[in-house]
Amino acid sequence: MQLCDDLSEVGAQIVGPAHALAEALALTGEAEISAAILDCRLGRGSIEPVAGRLAQRGVPFLFYTGQTVSDPLLASWPGVPIIGKPAASVTLIDAVAGLLARRRTPRGPIPPPARACGA
Repeated sequence: MQLCDDLSEVGAQIVGPAHALAEALALTGEAEISAAILDCRLGRGSIEPVAGRLAQRGVPFLFYTGQTVSDPLLASWPGVPIIGKPAASVTLIDAVAGLLARRRTPRGPIPPPARACGA
């Protein structure tokens, strides 16, 4: 994947990509993650459980998706940056750098989603 290659070239250590929700959840539970890039969908499933786990761990993330308007998940995470597909690698690299800078700033954890998931 070109994005992984481009991020590696600027010093990122890549965890993933995950192609299924279970794989993504496993990575977020096991791996040391400084920042994450999430698509709204993995197959037919929502990435929301992964976003929730990252938020609980205090890991900043952004959404990189082709569904910038239509996906209700995005409204659930109003403080999370959204980058529409396709985007230049430099745009994503700059966005990840911003997430890392935000992580080093003492702002506290990412707030939970604006809407609650049904139990």
